[in-house]
Amino acid sequence: MTVTQSPAPAAVPAAPPGWLRQVTPGPALATLIVFAAALALTQGLGFTHGATLILRTAILALAAVSLSFLIGQCGLVSFGHAAPVGIGAYAVLISGEYGVTNVLAVLPL
Repeated sequence: MTVTQSPAPAAVPAAPPGWLRQVTPGPALATLIVFAAALALTQGLGFTHGATLILRTAILALAAVSLSFLIGQCGLVSFGHAAPVGIGAYAVLISGEYGVTNVLAVLPL
């Protein structure tokens, strides 16, 4: 008696883990363009409150994305993640109280 075997189907390669996956930059790039256009529009029209609101939103979004990266892709539990953001905000506030308003002088803080 003869047994015929058919060849096994080729294995589908597994998706690479976490940060190695291909990410399309479309939505992120569109969001960046919308934020930049809104910031330029509010500055050009003289709406300082709108510019302040957009900048605060961008700063908090940056903190949220970095926390998402730490918890999601890296798998680290972050107990003091907000501390550097708060210390930086406090340092910029204190330097503003002393009259330092140059962006290049405040940027390293």
